[in-house]
Amino acid sequence: MPVIVYIASFAIAVSVPIAWWSVASSRGGHRARQHLVAAGRSADLRSLRLELPAADRVWGPLSGWAVGKVRRITPGGVVDQMQRRIHLAGISSRWTVERVLGIKVLVTLTLIALGLIGVASSPSPSSGLLAISMVGAGWIMPDVVLRRRADTRQADIRRDLPDVIDQVMINVEAGQSFDAALDRVSRRGSGPAAEEFRRVMQDIQFGMTRREALELLVERTDVPDLRELVQSLAQAERYGVPLGRVLRVQADELRDKRKERAEERAQKVPIKILFPVIFCIFPALFVIILGPGILQVVEDGVI
Repeated sequence: MPVIVYIASFAIAVSVPIAWWSVASSRGGHRARQHLVAAGRSADLRSLRLELPAADRVWGPLSGWAVGKVRRITPGGVVDQMQRRIHLAGISSRWTVERVLGIKVLVTLTLIALGLIGVASSPSPSSGLLAISMVGAGWIMPDVVLRRRADTRQADIRRDLPDVIDQVMINVEAGQSFDAALDRVSRRGSGPAAEEFRRVMQDIQFGMTRREALELLVERTDVPDLRELVQSLAQAERYGVPLGRVLRVQADELRDKRKERAEERAQKVPIKILFPVIFCIFPALFVIILGPGILQVVEDGVI
């Protein structure tokens, strides 16, 4: 058996524990903690580690060590950018940079193994180039997924923001304070915008000022409409302008912007469907319409 097959098999074997550590949740730790609490014991770190299964205690540190080595050789700017995308995607409570790096290592090692097997089975320059392309795509794929999820979440926040501000404005004009109205709307709402405002209320309850919590919201979401709203609220609080009036103006502006974005997307539709129509629909129409005539001409011997 060629040596390259052994190398590929080793790469796949190494990727399995990394995959397990990367995608496994903390349910084992939660179960252990609940067991200790139910038994009346203090949930210290040593007891929690001993309550974990043997596989968790063995493979977890090994996978963590491997991913730590990968992070050490990864440039700091790339790690910071990855952390930023995790926050924008709204998964910072479940995913960390180490876990994303583990996924990248898993996908890359798996594709390396598959590429080596493919090159060993049919060695040629084209197969080697294909293997290299697959490895590069595997390393970039998690970043693309993160970026896509972050962009989708930001778009959802922009879309839902006018409705959320309308509801807050109605509650404020009905006599509630801004914090109480925001808390009521965030608890009863759904979607990324409501989730972010719920986190704002949690930050306020933990001791942050409202301005600090809103500024942290802007940094966490990076939505221009939300940044303008927070700036308007800060100016209104500074100069004593009624918040209900500010919220009404901001809600109207946000609705107008949402309408303009929808109209802009509608104007781009003809351009987007032009190439599919030319290269996919027109050839089929030509075959259906002109095909019988061309066959008849060929049979008559004209051509």
